[in-house]
Amino acid sequence: MKTTLLVLLIFLSTPLINSQPNDAANFMPLQIGNAWTYSFYFNSSMNGKHKFTVIDTVSFNNIKYYKIVKTGTAALDVCANPWKWGNLSPIYLRNDTLGRLMQYIGSNACSYTPGEFLIDSLSSKLNDSSKVECLYPAKCNDTSSYTIFGNARRRRSFYFVYSEYAAGGTFVYGIGKVTIGRYTALGSCTNSLLGCVINGILYGDTSLVTGINKISTEVPSSYKLYQNYPNPFNPSTKIKYDVPQEITSQKSDVRLIVYDVIGKEIAVLVNEQLNPGTYEVEWNANHLPSGVYYCKLTAGEHADTKKMLLIR
Repeated sequence: MKTTLLVLLIFLSTPLINSQPNDAANFMPLQIGNAWTYSFYFNSSMNGKHKFTVIDTVSFNNIKYYKIVKTGTAALDVCANPWKWGNLSPIYLRNDTLGRLMQYIGSNACSYTPGEFLIDSLSSKLNDSSKVECLYPAKCNDTSSYTIFGNARRRRSFYFVYSEYAAGGTFVYGIGKVTIGRYTALGSCTNSLLGCVINGILYGDTSLVTGINKISTEVPSSYKLYQNYPNPFNPSTKIKYDVPQEITSQKSDVRLIVYDVIGKEIAVLVNEQLNPGTYEVEWNANHLPSGVYYCKLTAGEHADTKKMLLIR
């Protein structure tokens, strides 16, 4: 009987072992709308902030990649990016079936991975090594838990040293890349995650991710969505809304979402519980075509929608 149970447990555990590479994709969740905002430091002095947003999918050689654009104020591009993919924008990434994070770069790729190279092997176990960017031997040096935004999550940390160049970084399950450090003859560069939007959920300092500002502490009498301004706009516009004092002790989740004319969700600007007050959020549509968009405010049973016009 014991032998039978042992065989059964081994049989049942096999799919779990085989599923680990696919599970590794959650260390760098790629989905349209996901975004990460970082602070950038050069030689310990803050040099700005930058944001990476997944805006689309594209195919190269019949393989799907996620298109990511960079915006922000980080001035020193020599080592400003929080991933190891250079200073390109847009950037094309995918998670493959082996649990590897790959970047499409075209003709400058590795001979053994045509068209792309390895960023990091997110399915790595502790002390596993892999050759990233066709050259550098990166080692997974930490797989313990990592506390971020109030929750402990699994991590994958990597580092490598090559001649006078060294780098390291950490991916966190369900969040993405949270830190990276680079050390060169020019000095040291570090990036730290400030906030992100993952699958429509906001984490961290949302004022840096979506531009939310509380512009009044007066308590409104009801929820209200104001017309955006300017309208028409190109490429950014401001959206103001009121959040009243809730009658019950339970706060409602405030959601501010942008849709296109066919009802497709384009951007989640707000998705959290807010204190009473008047708020304003700036939405940048620089990656979208001209046309009509709708902004919808929902909270509890309240819903309000405004029409917006983007003209290039």
